[in-house]
Amino acid sequence: MTRSIAVLVAVLGMAASTPSAAIAQRYGRVTVSDQPQKLDATQQRYHDLLIALRDTLQTVTGAAVDLQHDLRTSGGITILSRAARLRDRCDAARAELRTAFPAFTTTGLPREAHPKLAAMSRSAHALDEALRQECLVSLAATGPGAHADSLRAWAPYRVSRLRRAIIAYTRSAFEFAHAAGFRLEGQVRK
Repeated sequence: MTRSIAVLVAVLGMAASTPSAAIAQRYGRVTVSDQPQKLDATQQRYHDLLIALRDTLQTVTGAAVDLQHDLRTSGGITILSRAARLRDRCDAARAELRTAFPAFTTTGLPREAHPKLAAMSRSAHALDEALRQECLVSLAATGPGAHADSLRAWAPYRVSRLRRAIIAYTRSAFEFAHAAGFRLEGQVRK
């Protein structure tokens, strides 16, 4: 008992100065997240594309959160500015989706990944449409997004639809990555 407490104190003392991967390897417990992925060229390409898309979608989500937060507390000019920022992020995400998805083919993928790729492609197309409709059209500066009062009324609904599309795409991307033999960092909300 005393010895196990001493080992625990030693491990905890080292934790402040040693990376968790080194501690886990030293004591023979290597977790999945601590092991570097060994990916072939196809997996690496898909991994990098999906990570870039994830990062871009996180900027969309961040801009949407900022807009929703400011709807309750800010003046009209700030709300219009936040809506413009969200439109810009949505436009960038659409451009990245349209650039990335032609690169996804079944070549070099295990057979069980083919249906997951098709599902991810469908959810990416649905996301592209949501980015267009809920962001670019519904928040357009020359249309419904021209007035702060209109944004206060409709933006929460538009943002919730946009977030659902992002979550659906993200879930399908995680499922595809798993079927293709690699993992993406982070969690998917259920």
